[in-house]
Amino acid sequence: MVDVLILSTYDTDGAGKFTLQLSNSLQELGYSTRVVCVRSRSGDVNTYGLIDGYPMRQVTYRLTQEFERRLFSVRPEYAFIHLHGLSDRSVLDSGVWPNKCRLIICTFLSGMMSPSAFLAVRERYRNPPVIFYGVDMNLYTGGCHYSRDCIAYQEDCSNCPAVPKSLRTKVNRDFKEKIDCFQRIKQHIVVASSNEHYQQMSRSRIFEKSDIRHLLMAVDNCLYGKYEATREDLKKTYGFTGRAILVRSSSEPRKGCDLFVEAIRRIEKEMPEILNTMTIVAIGDQYVSDQLRDLQLNIYSPGFISDKDELSKMYSAADVFLMTSHSDSGPVMLAQSLMSGTPVISTDVGLARDLVCPPLNGNIMKSPCASELKDLVVSFFDSSDEEIAIMRKNARELALEQLGEAHYQANLDKMVGEMLG
Repeated sequence: MVDVLILSTYDTDGAGKFTLQLSNSLQELGYSTRVVCVRSRSGDVNTYGLIDGYPMRQVTYRLTQEFERRLFSVRPEYAFIHLHGLSDRSVLDSGVWPNKCRLIICTFLSGMMSPSAFLAVRERYRNPPVIFYGVDMNLYTGGCHYSRDCIAYQEDCSNCPAVPKSLRTKVNRDFKEKIDCFQRIKQHIVVASSNEHYQQMSRSRIFEKSDIRHLLMAVDNCLYGKYEATREDLKKTYGFTGRAILVRSSSEPRKGCDLFVEAIRRIEKEMPEILNTMTIVAIGDQYVSDQLRDLQLNIYSPGFISDKDELSKMYSAADVFLMTSHSDSGPVMLAQSLMSGTPVISTDVGLARDLVCPPLNGNIMKSPCASELKDLVVSFFDSSDEEIAIMRKNARELALEQLGEAHYQANLDKMVGEMLG
């Protein structure tokens, strides 16, 4: 028996890491947990994959996902990532389910199981209460991870712009099935991880009548920020000259890296002397580095960083983090940067409205355009060392107040206790 059963398509990447952090927080509060995902990859001892130990199911699932990636790549600006999950049989006859559970938390279900399979899983445990703890839009859309400018999730998905016309009937049918499923669960609450998320959920067809709570994520305040005192030494070690701009490099249109690239090109044309005092730190893929290769800038592009301690060092060595996403529920990097004492310049999405307080700890763009981003970067470089030191102090203090683990766990404990009665 476990107290809390957590369902998540993934146990790695953004949604998976959030899920494991949630599981660990619950365990620290004294609740026993089990995470069930499609296929376990994290090595976490409390995480089980529905198709672990089923080689043929793994092959079928992998081929289905590869087909869908190619199918939806025609509209990459819309992050529609799953049209099919595992079959109900693959879900229900898997040996990963605990004998009993008192509460179910869903963080990410797209590509995992159908609404009918979810209801069957819940019935297996005599219909315990449910918390829908969304880390992006997948719980209340027809399949979108992020919908960009589409607001069909507020009504129906019959004219989904992210998929070929031949598939729109299926998307809308799936959306209606999800509405019917979730609204049949009377004892449930919904948790939004940002103000933007809360507004979207409140307007969604699926959760418009639900009890929606607002609970920001927790960030490890011991790990992130522990290198602040040695940040100048870190900059020398990494070879960062001048002021270091940290960005998340990604070729995915949603991440908005073209906005950053265009802003840098404008600086090169209008104020090239600034680039001589700038190091660009691009974590992720090589997209930013490739796009700016002709300018011969000081770019440090280490690829993806999985080691948390190394990532903490990178945040502390950076002078500012630029978040250029057009659509995002976080990102986690924004929260981790602020906890590390690194100011943020961000588009007006995700956690920006919750955590960035201009001009105390950064700035928020009024509109996602290269000219405004260029102006904000130039303004930051015009700031004195003393002014930036104050911003760093503010960033850390505000993050501790809003993202500290003790604060998060107190709110999480209250919410789970309420659902368990």
